[in-house]
Amino acid sequence: MKINIELRFPQELIIKGSFRNKIDIINVCLKYIQFANIAKSNSKEHNGSKYVNTILCTNKMKRLFIECGNSIHSVHFPFNISENKEEYIFSYESKELLWEDIQFLLRVFDGYPYIDDMESIKKKFVEVWDDIYYEEDILLKSKMQNIILKLMMFEPAYLRFDEDNDNVANNHPQYHFDINYTNTASYKIGLEQKIDTYKYIEIIDKNKKCYFIKI
Repeated sequence: MKINIELRFPQELIIKGSFRNKIDIINVCLKYIQFANIAKSNSKEHNGSKYVNTILCTNKMKRLFIECGNSIHSVHFPFNISENKEEYIFSYESKELLWEDIQFLLRVFDGYPYIDDMESIKKKFVEVWDDIYYEEDILLKSKMQNIILKLMMFEPAYLRFDEDNDNVANNHPQYHFDINYTNTASYKIGLEQKIDTYKYIEIIDKNKKCYFIKI
């Protein structure tokens, strides 16, 4: 089922800056789930807070788009979503994600740069598990371990549109896509004009006519 969800969030709740590693992407996806139903039920905005627009697409592609300043970030969203009249329901491999699950996962992935590989994640998992759960729940523990393993392995597919008016050069177009997030893997594709999020989605939507790069 196709669901496109448009929500606004206080920026500090969702994204703090640029994506520099996979843990950043995982945390943003988890925070989106954490606050999605709050944003759905409460449209009142608070003075003094910067807000970001988001669009979550779940057709042939599952991508989260976040408008932040002159940038539009886009990442693969690794969770499933359904909707009823009251709330959004998120799941992972048919297992529903409860509020407590998201809080647990956020605590495990919190702490970059110290939490950035499987060994450090395993150690943090044990610390958080022992702090929260006093009785051994084999099924829950297995569920959490499986989700964490899959999150560390999923393809983030990071893509960002930028309007950069301060660093225009032959190798840095004013309007461009940045593909990937690490310095040694990232590259730019220049655009002739500014685009909005809806055009951005159209360009990469598998259901739409494919765009060509003229060389």
